[in-house]
Amino acid sequence: MPARVVPDELLTYLRAGAPPVPLTPLEQWVGTSPRFATFVDEYRDKVRKKLRSAREPDGVRDVLCELETAFYLLREPRFSLAYEAYVATQQRAPDFTLTYRTHLACHVEAARLRTSPAPDAERLGELIGGKLGQMLPSAPNVLVVAARALPEVPLEQVLKQLQSRAERDDALLFARAHVRNRSEFFKFYTRLSAVILRGLWDVEAQRAPLLWLNKQARHPLPAQVMRPLLACFTPP
Repeated sequence: MPARVVPDELLTYLRAGAPPVPLTPLEQWVGTSPRFATFVDEYRDKVRKKLRSAREPDGVRDVLCELETAFYLLREPRFSLAYEAYVATQQRAPDFTLTYRTHLACHVEAARLRTSPAPDAERLGELIGGKLGQMLPSAPNVLVVAARALPEVPLEQVLKQLQSRAERDDALLFARAHVRNRSEFFKFYTRLSAVILRGLWDVEAQRAPLLWLNKQARHPLPAQVMRPLLACFTPP
């Protein structure tokens, strides 16, 4: 059995050198979830480095968004997580590798929809497009997006608009997706199995998550994984 994590000691370690931004949500998650506290303790050096590198409140919020995603996923006892398991390969990859019971279930990328003057649907499409280059070819990939509000249009329409831009050879989209052309874009697009849109920790009225399943995915998300995955982000 792993040694019990002492939340205060762990948080003191994580705060060292971090920007002077309140970490109240992280304190709450570590204090209420022993599984999450153990996860953060295992990756304490990585988490502290991310917090120290953030340098501004928005950057810290991005790190907290990643950690909140892990906090929710670890509420499911059949899930276990590895954090940035592919970093040593020096390739773009999702944040988490999720194991269901004893086998690899999917990769999970966490993202936060930042405030911007652009329309919500447009911002969401840009964010999804920019994440496609991180999708890996060997298993399902799930993008979990945290946002303060629902998009103006259904998720399915957001993705259709994204496909339409790629078919028109939108150079800006390709640049943000880190791909060279339409063919490469759709190579990564078919690796994306699902998008989950969820609320943020500081949104008072928590809502049920929205789910989009990619019918073109090379590795569809299995139903036995999809159901508990979606339940992780569903308010009680």
